Amino acid sequence: MVETARGSRFIALAAEFPVIFFDQYGVLHDGRTPYPGALAAMKTLRARGARIVILSNSGRSGAYNASRMAKLGFPPQLYDRLVTSSDVAKSLLLEGKLPIAIRATTRCLTLSSSGSHELADELGLTSVDDAAEADFLLVSGSQADKIPLEDYSRRMAPAVARAVRRQHDAIGVVQERRQRLWPAGPADRGQHRGVWVKTKFLNRQEFIVVGWTDPEGSRSSLGSLLLGYYRDDGKLIYAGRAGTGMTVSELTALLNKLRPLAADKMTVDVPPPRATRFGMPLVLSRVHWFRPELVAEVTYLTWTADGLLRHVVYEGLREDKPARDVRRTG
Repeated sequence: MVETARGSRFIALAAEFPVIFFDQYGVLHDGRTPYPGALAAMKTLRARGARIVILSNSGRSGAYNASRMAKLGFPPQLYDRLVTSSDVAKSLLLEGKLPIAIRATTRCLTLSSSGSHELADELGLTSVDDAAEADFLLVSGSQADKIPLEDYSRRMAPAVARAVRRQHDAIGVVQERRQRLWPAGPADRGQHRGVWVKTKFLNRQEFIVVGWTDPEGSRSSLGSLLLGYYRDDGKLIYAGRAGTGMTVSELTALLNKLRPLAADKMTVDVPPPRATRFGMPLVLSRVHWFRPELVAEVTYLTWTADGLLRHVVYEGLREDKPARDVRRTG
């Protein structure tokens, strides 16, 4: 960053502000290594007396993320504070700004991408695994790449039916809506209590269906759809997986459409990475490849530094869109 003309312009611009905010992932590092020039830029700003705050949408605490940053080469001396979504949620809860009782007898069910219930422990809540026992649902993340949305819905249903309070401490905007995701339970009769839900700012695009993975858990037919797009040079590039957004009937219909397009070898020009920071490793021996003819529309949160989609949800097929016209637009 500092070694380039663009880096020099950034340093000059940053000098005009007393506090500099950096997003952690995708700006300073890619989850595995720092971006070129990122450390040098922070050191230069620090030497000039700048205050630096690092932001993260992580469902884990700032202390946990600071330890990860240190392992990536960013010592805590380079910044004043690291603030995560989890820290903000904790502060709001402890200050009583959310209508949830924080006491040791409050039973909390946590949903997270890592299985951690760190925030519940920090708040002194009693952690439970059964939604039927929970007084409070805390959503810190999900494992949507391997656990279908329907499974989460079934797991949360006993708590939702009792109008149990919910809090989301990951990326997004928390808003209240009157239309329920579930039929109102006994605790809601005669009341007008809304449901707090998280709204993400999502992107929408078409991708070519290049394959699918075997189903896991309670899912039938197929697991995730493998997606791709054409570059201008004609090469078919792997873009990631869509594992949610499909009903049981849609899964069956998709499988019936895909089977006649079966290919005996990989159809993308570059093999997909076997492992990524986000999601389960892709086992290529369990992938079923297809001729690149079907186009699916999906929503997604963002692209990772290594060119893969994050938080992908299947929306439907686009029979009006030729596969050859599909390009990456984000």
